[in-house]
Amino acid sequence: MKQYFFGIDIGGTSIKSGLFTAEGGLLDRDRAATRKEENGRFVLSDTADMMRRQLRRNGLSMDDVAGAGICVPGPVQQAAVVNGCVNIGWGKVDVCRSLGELTGLKRICCANDANAAALGEVHQGAGKAYDSIMMITLGTGIGGGVIYDGRPMEGAAGAAGEIGHMYILPPSSALCQDTKPHWLEHYAAAAGIVHRAETAMQSASYCTSVLHVLKRAGALTPKDVFDAAQAGDEAALAVAEFTGDVLGRALASCAGVLDPEAFIIGGGIAAAGDVLLDPIRRAYRRYAFHPSADTPILPAVLGNDAGMVGCAGLIRQMIMA
Repeated sequence: MKQYFFGIDIGGTSIKSGLFTAEGGLLDRDRAATRKEENGRFVLSDTADMMRRQLRRNGLSMDDVAGAGICVPGPVQQAAVVNGCVNIGWGKVDVCRSLGELTGLKRICCANDANAAALGEVHQGAGKAYDSIMMITLGTGIGGGVIYDGRPMEGAAGAAGEIGHMYILPPSSALCQDTKPHWLEHYAAAAGIVHRAETAMQSASYCTSVLHVLKRAGALTPKDVFDAAQAGDEAALAVAEFTGDVLGRALASCAGVLDPEAFIIGGGIAAAGDVLLDPIRRAYRRYAFHPSADTPILPAVLGNDAGMVGCAGLIRQMIMA
């Protein structure tokens, strides 16, 4: 009986592959660099080689595998076709057909990486108590995934949940000199956070900020900013409050359309914890339509495994439905 599943997370830097049991237990994991040369032509063949290595290590073959779920950092249509993936160099690629030809597997599905991470959190992470959530990942960029009634929402062009590309009017603040609304990513991803911190340091109000010291030691990072906020630095706290306000506005807008049971915040920047999450929660309650104002905003718990877990769960869900 075929009782194993693969969950594979293809990113711009690395490919992560998990071999899972039918019960969802992680039996084996592997990782390889993403070879993006020649428009990513080696990515799927490298993935197939990794899968075979994992099976050999465990005395198994492709005949023991019921199916594979795979996620990519780009829009996906019909759970199969990637509609352009800049981080890898792909145009339109039928991932399921191509990986099926390389492995012999008949049951393969594909998802956007943020949707897969959101599904992973629903299956085994912070969203286990819910069927409908929205997950936001904060890092170099801002991604989003929507799970509705236990299934990922793709949208007509595969772009549902891409909250980072939401246009937003930020709060009036000395930290924001922009003259027009811009993408959420412009304000609340890594580069925007550092830019706000550098703007704050130019203010006489914050001339004693510890951020000046950190800046002299090297380029500021979001972690520097939130560590300083955690320590009580006024400039860094102002940046955290601004970032939380912008994100809270965005989530309130999403709640007005999706009304999820919970929001889950993940990604590297979310490691800042409550020094960022609390301002998001305060702003969300301030801006949200009152029936949705108490929607929980929770930290993700699966970290880098979320995509693998979600992909394995998605293919199990599709096969066993």
